[in-house]
Amino acid sequence: MVLVLFEWPDGNIELRDVAGGVPRAFPSLTARFRGLSTSQIRRLGLTFLVAVASAVVLGRVYEVRGADLTPQVCGVAEREPGSLLGGLSDGLSVSRVAEYGTASDHWIDSFGGLAYHDGELFLFDHGRPEVIVLSGGSLEVVRRFGREGEGPGEFRASVRPWGIGRYFNFGFLTVSSAGVAVYDGRRVELFDLSGRHTGSVRGLPTDRIFGVRYLGSLHPEGTLVYAIDRVRRGPSPQRAFETWTMEQGRTRNLWDVSLALPPTHESGFMVPSNQAHPLWTVWGTCALTTDGASDRILRMDLATGAVDSLALPQWQVHAPDDQPIRGLPGSGAEPTARIRWEDMVVDPRGFAWVQLWSPAPTDAARVAIVNVVDGEVREVTVPVFPRAFDESGSFFAVERGSSNEAYVVKYAITKDD
Repeated sequence: MVLVLFEWPDGNIELRDVAGGVPRAFPSLTARFRGLSTSQIRRLGLTFLVAVASAVVLGRVYEVRGADLTPQVCGVAEREPGSLLGGLSDGLSVSRVAEYGTASDHWIDSFGGLAYHDGELFLFDHGRPEVIVLSGGSLEVVRRFGREGEGPGEFRASVRPWGIGRYFNFGFLTVSSAGVAVYDGRRVELFDLSGRHTGSVRGLPTDRIFGVRYLGSLHPEGTLVYAIDRVRRGPSPQRAFETWTMEQGRTRNLWDVSLALPPTHESGFMVPSNQAHPLWTVWGTCALTTDGASDRILRMDLATGAVDSLALPQWQVHAPDDQPIRGLPGSGAEPTARIRWEDMVVDPRGFAWVQLWSPAPTDAARVAIVNVVDGEVREVTVPVFPRAFDESGSFFAVERGSSNEAYVVKYAITKDD
């Protein structure tokens, strides 16, 4: 069965099952949404709809307009993973081919982002701060740009871990044919691909507790897509994860998802080391997000506003309380949403790689790979979770050495003899 949320021209909202091409209404559920606007449904009803779909095994939830029964699709992905995945166990292996950061003059202060574009790997060192451009093959330094300061094209240094990916936030950099966008915690600095400063973006909606978490994409016409994790103040505070665009200085909230608030104590919010955190990424015109704890990826078409969900595997984590995990101190607080998914990235062929979280250190990363078009899922194990991909199927990751220093590694997927 497939649940579809309809918005009709007269403003009425209906929830139907359209499996098999025969619409079937759910009057009791339909009544709960009648009279609500689409934006209100996104704000108030989406979490409920996903819960309904999960609880009764109804499959995906779609939002459509009028009588269009065709589920929204974000781009086109290969049906077969091809060289990028190939099963990884069927005659293919992953080998380490290059690295950056181990030499004495390659020290990296704090990762803020890693992105591949047209033969080059862009690294945002958030602690130094600067953008380092490496060759995509040998990971040799090609150029650097940006520096610490308050002026145009300059960054504010920061070593805040933010809790994304457990140690680093990799979401403060995005690169496309339109150029490079970097967020330093106060504003977005824009550059062309050569490193020439082209502008600054101020006035992004932020929050003093969480704030901007990810830059998603920069389009040729200048539109910037980004995500904010914030707490809405009021008598009943709510945590919301929001997808925004900025175009010609105008900001617009496209979509938001309610999240579980971290525990509180006398001095304010606490974030236990096993508290779920939201994951978000953009692929083409598609934005993907998960709260880090549920068994769904929510999928939004940025062009149409259509929203649906994709299933994740039943991955259970048994950690009874917030004890010290992976060398991180425990806060003593029970998480309000226990983490299941640690990180997420989409490869060039349209497969979302979602890292399965484990409280104990592991020698490899377990990954659920989801086709963002048809929802097919497979699980693989790789030496380390990918952060960026090139056109050939090689991927780039971040590792730590024996003395806890961080460095970038390139892995190639090769066919066994």
